[in-house]
Amino acid sequence: MRNTNIKYKNNFKSPVECHSERSEESTPNITSGFFTSFRMTFFHFFELSKKLFSMEVVQFELNTKFNLYIIRNILFLCMLILFSCGDCNLITADYPCQIREATITLFDPRVNIINDSVIVPVPTYSNHTFQFPNDNASSGLLTNDNRFDVKDVKKQFIVLDNIEYTPSGSNETHTVQLVSINPSNTNMIGDLMVVDVNMNSTPNSALLRFYGYLARFPNDFFSEDAYKFCQQYLEGYRKSDINYGKIRQQSTSNGSGLPNSVQKLYNINNIRVLDSKGNDVSDIYKSSIPSNILSGIYSSNKSTAIDIQVKAGQVYYYKARNGKEFAVVIVDIRQGTFEPFMKRVTIKFSELVGTKTTECPTQ
Repeated sequence: MRNTNIKYKNNFKSPVECHSERSEESTPNITSGFFTSFRMTFFHFFELSKKLFSMEVVQFELNTKFNLYIIRNILFLCMLILFSCGDCNLITADYPCQIREATITLFDPRVNIINDSVIVPVPTYSNHTFQFPNDNASSGLLTNDNRFDVKDVKKQFIVLDNIEYTPSGSNETHTVQLVSINPSNTNMIGDLMVVDVNMNSTPNSALLRFYGYLARFPNDFFSEDAYKFCQQYLEGYRKSDINYGKIRQQSTSNGSGLPNSVQKLYNINNIRVLDSKGNDVSDIYKSSIPSNILSGIYSSNKSTAIDIQVKAGQVYYYKARNGKEFAVVIVDIRQGTFEPFMKRVTIKFSELVGTKTTECPTQ
C-alpha cells in the first residue's frame, strides 16, 4: 500500500475550540434569534466549504480504499465541526415582547321595565367580557354574552345553579334558582370581567373576575412606557425567575388565595323560584324555602366566584383559557366624562414567551 500524505493549507479547529470562540464572540439576541442562528450556520458552512476546496493535496490517489477511508473521515469531521459551531448558546424567542391595550367596561346587563310591553336596558348597560388573543396579530376580543337579553326580563340574570323541591302544602315541584347579573369564573364567556369599580377609594380600585390562573408579580409598575415594561420590567424578572417558572407555580385558579382576593357571597336577593310551568313565583315562595336548600345552593361549586381587588400599577401573571400566558398591568381605573359616566378599567399586557438556549459541546 502506498504511503499517502495529505497536507492542508488551513487547519481545522476542534469543536471545543469552536465552542470557546463562539461563546466569546456572540451576543444573545432575543428579538432575532432565528435569523442569527440561520446566519451563523450559513457562515460556518461557507467558511468550511472554502477550507475544504482550498486544500493543497501533495499526494492524493483516489484509486485506493485507504484514500476513500481518509476522505470519509475528513467529511465526518467537517460535519461535526459544522454542527458544533452552529447555534452555540444562542438565546431565541418565538417573537419579541409586544404590548397591547384593552379597556373593559363594568359588566351590567340589567334592564328597566317601563310597562308590561316595554323593557329597555339600563343606561349603563354592558354585557361584554375581555378575551385574551391567540397571537400578536390581535389585541383580544370584547365578547358579548348573548345569554343576557334586553328584550326578556328573565334574561337580565344568569342561572348559576338550581335545586328542585316541593313546597310545604303543595304537590307541585318547584325550582329554586341561584341567579346573578355576573357569571361565575368558570361560567364566563371570556377571560376577564369588571365586576365593580370604586371611585371613592384612594386610589380608585376595581373588582376583576378572571377565568384562568392568576398570580401577582412582586413589584408594581407605575408607567405606560411599553419599552420599559418589556426590556426592564419583564426581561429583568424573566432572568431572575428563569422563564417565569416560579410565578407560574404560584398561580392559582381564578386567583384564589391571593391577599386581595374576595369570594362572592350570595343572599336571598340572588334567589328565584319557578313553578312547574316556568312562572316566577318568588314573591310567594321565596320566604318559605327550607334553610338546608338555601345553604346547599349558596355553597354550590357552580356558584363559587372569586374576585380580585386591583389598583393601578399592579402587575399580574395570567394563564388564559386559550393556554397562553400573559403579563397584565392595570394602568387606569376611571369613570366616563359624559353621562351616564360609565366605569372602566384599562389594562396593558404582553404574552410571556420563555427563551430557548442551545448549548455547545463541553470537554
